[in-house]
Amino acid sequence: MMARQIGCCVVLGIAMIFALLAAIGILRSKNNLAALHCLGVAGVTLPVLALIAVVAVTGFGVSALKTFAFAVVVLLGSPIGSHAIALAEHRRKPR
Repeated sequence: MMARQIGCCVVLGIAMIFALLAAIGILRSKNNLAALHCLGVAGVTLPVLALIAVVAVTGFGVSALKTFAFAVVVLLGSPIGSHAIALAEHRRKPR
């Protein structure tokens, strides 16, 4: 294997560990608001690690640019989605 492929495997392995820990955290959380904290970790780290893996294998090209655009959209949209879910959960609970 080339050094680029090994680097990509290492980065994707780290991403897999983050995704697994986030999934376990979501399953073990007591309520929806606690699950949002676990989801936030995965929502921030996984797109960045995927971008690093794509750049490691392909170099800076069209694939890296598309992955960068996707990561930016996910990183900008993740707080908005989390806020909407938290607001809906807050409004759902009786006071």
